Amino acid sequence: MAQDTLDLLDGLAWTSDVHVAGVSMGGMISLELVLADPKRFSSLLLTSTNAGRSPPQLVTVSFLSRVILIKDPHLRMKLVAETLYPKTWLEAAPTKGSPFSTNRDFVVDSLSKRFSNTPVQPLHSNIAQSWAALLHHVNSARLAQIRNSGLPTLVVTGTQDNFVRPSGSHHLAKTLGAPLVVFEGSGHALPSEQTETYCRFLTELHSKGRDGVFELVEKNRL
Repeated sequence: MAQDTLDLLDGLAWTSDVHVAGVSMGGMISLELVLADPKRFSSLLLTSTNAGRSPPQLVTVSFLSRVILIKDPHLRMKLVAETLYPKTWLEAAPTKGSPFSTNRDFVVDSLSKRFSNTPVQPLHSNIAQSWAALLHHVNSARLAQIRNSGLPTLVVTGTQDNFVRPSGSHHLAKTLGAPLVVFEGSGHALPSEQTETYCRFLTELHSKGRDGVFELVEKNRL
């Protein structure tokens, strides 16, 4: 997948000054991207991800075994929402002006619309993707290559992530020498759950690099 992404970037003529942000499995792919062509990239944001070889949580195994058996699209998206986001956030009211009563209603509607326009992933592809995420591994020596490259990097996680253990993000931040942002009480889908704060860190990383993010982290203890 990393090679596919590099081929796409080549096709777009994005050969330098590329900012990469990877979420979950996308974070694993992002690690491979910057290792394969470090001079192409100007910053790296790793969200809800790890360096691999982290055993899945029981809630993850339960989710995967249940979601593939649910035929009703609405019920499937409801399970996805309840696994991606913490209960307190789902029950809260969405941003002002939203036609939905709760964040849960908004997320389920949004996911349902997205997947209604997307071909259904075959079971064997779903299993292969899950195995790829579980078996992927970037060892400490390879992570050191990223650290030594000087690439401005930020690691972000939530304490209630049901898919990727937060400890994996702590390991990444420590090994990469990168600032770590921890959203207390937040789940796996941080860009959509903590949009305003997440985008502020993303913008700071792009504009000021690692030092700017370190400063912002100190000013905004979450």
